[in-house]
Amino acid sequence: MAGRERMGSMDAAWLQMEEPANLMMITAVLWFDGPLDRERLRAVVRERLVERYPRFRQRAVPGALGAPHWEDVADFDLDAHLSTLRVPATGGRAALEAVVGDWLGVPLERSRPLWHLHIVKGAARGDVLLARLHHCMADGIALARVLLSLTEPVEGAVRERSASGGEAREVSAREDDAGTPVGPDPAGVRPLARDDEARADSRTGDRDAPVQTVAELSALRDEEARASEPSVLQDDEPRSPSRTREREAPVRSGAESLRAPGWLRLARGARAALRKGAELVQEPILAGDLVRDGARGVAALGKLLGLPPDPRSPLRGPLGTRKIAAWSEPVSLARVKAVGQTLGGTVNDVLLTAVTGALRRYLAAVDAPLRDVHALVPVNLRPLDEPVPRELGNRFGVVFLRLPVHLEDPRRRLREVAKRMEALKRSPEAVVTSGALELLGRTPAALERAVVDVMGTKASLVATNVPGPRQPVSLAGARLDGLTFWVPQAGHVGLGVSLFSYAGQVTLGVASDAARVPDPGALVAAFLEEVEALATVAP
Repeated sequence: MAGRERMGSMDAAWLQMEEPANLMMITAVLWFDGPLDRERLRAVVRERLVERYPRFRQRAVPGALGAPHWEDVADFDLDAHLSTLRVPATGGRAALEAVVGDWLGVPLERSRPLWHLHIVKGAARGDVLLARLHHCMADGIALARVLLSLTEPVEGAVRERSASGGEAREVSAREDDAGTPVGPDPAGVRPLARDDEARADSRTGDRDAPVQTVAELSALRDEEARASEPSVLQDDEPRSPSRTREREAPVRSGAESLRAPGWLRLARGARAALRKGAELVQEPILAGDLVRDGARGVAALGKLLGLPPDPRSPLRGPLGTRKIAAWSEPVSLARVKAVGQTLGGTVNDVLLTAVTGALRRYLAAVDAPLRDVHALVPVNLRPLDEPVPRELGNRFGVVFLRLPVHLEDPRRRLREVAKRMEALKRSPEAVVTSGALELLGRTPAALERAVVDVMGTKASLVATNVPGPRQPVSLAGARLDGLTFWVPQAGHVGLGVSLFSYAGQVTLGVASDAARVPDPGALVAAFLEEVEALATVAP
């Protein structure tokens, strides 16, 4: 008989949430500068996904009393999870976005492990990899790390910081002795800035950050591979002796841990993650001190339950099975950071302000009221300086960020976004919602859906911010040019907006229900216009 193990309660919650018009699927689109070698891709997927993480060779099956389990697939066929699609060479970006949108509405095959990779041929710039993975396997940050573990650093590219302490940039091995590029100068490579670092930068200039060479990245990846998880999202903060001792300290016995209630185990885990201070450095909402005392958690829960539904707008309403996708050309993070320094905000403040302005433009274009709406923002509760566990799993919460759509002046909008984000960083909302999801995973599916739907009425979109590699990487013989990434829109929310940083640039991706936002490209265009508008605003 195939091996079985009970599915974690939060993972089960995402499995039970799925409906035909609301699939609980994480989707990533990676585009390359040339063709992907299928055999090389197949080999690296087997080595770094299938053999390293059991969930990639297990399927979800009902267990006793309906509780889902993971079951080993004895006759696992890797080729059943790798397929090839084609788009017309003359179709351009629109043809590719149409293919991605079509697959956003197709459920994963439940008789197999819940993931699939599509190699898309025919795009003008090079091959595209479309990855679809079920949220019950792991949360978005964990799966982003796992997917990007397939990549390798680009050979011949190193990082250096100018003698004047300026922005780090990629230096090609083809540069001459004077440092002048022989070919085109690639974009600078820098991740989404930490909130505290970005504010410090606005006062004092760039801090010196650790710079990694290709060899160091490869060595680090190999080291983490031995721990069953490769390096993708790096922690700038050097590990102090106290952090090392903390990691090496004995943990509570398994028996004691299992006897503790689920909410207490979750709170312990969240506290442990937050003590280190660096695990959430890349998140759009930096959790801060999420768990100060029980009273704050109770107050946060009461606030969430009392939060009124979002106002009626074209963004909300019944969903269908047809989905649509669109994404932007990459935007320079250096430019976004410069805007923040001029206007007094972080990189993330500027990006979310641009998203808010884009929503305002979109709603005005369809003659909808310009009222504030809430975005559900996932918050990572898993330490980013530790390997993703072999069993993967979900470890995150969500916060409700009210976007000041009603504000016309971009400077006031930026200040308001920064103020609201600052308040959320000190809120225990993420831990509270994480505990609620864990409890919901133990309830009947109908009850869970009802509760999730009620909470879903309190938001109009899901907004994610996922940090990618700082340096250019390659996969199966092709250099990665860019990527975008979406998590599911739970609670019958029909709009997902993602910001994904990679090699000094950030890409906005929009995934929508066709009945709610039939033209996501309009939102993308409005976002780019808002970035330009912010860049021209006087301080």
